[in-house]
Amino acid sequence: MSASPRGCPAASPGPGPSCPERPGCPAAPGAALLPRDGAERAVMLALRYVAAAAETGDAACFDAAFDGAEAAFGPRDGALLVARAAALVRALRREAAAEGCGLHFLPPPCRHLSAGEAHLLLALRSRLSGERGAGPAALSGATRAALADLAVPVRAVSLGLPVLPAEAGTAAHP
Repeated sequence: MSASPRGCPAASPGPGPSCPERPGCPAAPGAALLPRDGAERAVMLALRYVAAAAETGDAACFDAAFDGAEAAFGPRDGALLVARAAALVRALRREAAAEGCGLHFLPPPCRHLSAGEAHLLLALRSRLSGERGAGPAALSGATRAALADLAVPVRAVSLGLPVLPAEAGTAAHP
């Protein structure tokens, strides 16, 4: 995924620095690093772009999420991943509103993970491996369900399987 596809304002390094080595960056020094490549990186960037879209109201952030997810997962599975990322971000925001605190997503170009992002990635890894670790258990029911839905396209693509059948819905509509 490029640093700022389609002009998402949250992806530009301008006024909001994106590295803990820079003053004012929201990442804590010594924070965990964003995976350098692979499905986990694509998922986290999709989540960050969706969260940026929710914060800024700019559709370019959704376009950036789709661009990256489709590059990593293909056009159909990438679109499904973004939709499920949006459901997870909405569940996290509802949970934050109910509890008075919430997960903090860093700007998309940041190479580090916030504590909440690291926990969410641990929960996703736990979900993908089938472990019953502390990751998913600490999440609310709606957030756990949204995370489980998000794991479906990630697991399928990591196994080399399409999430949707190749000719989904075309048999009934010639």
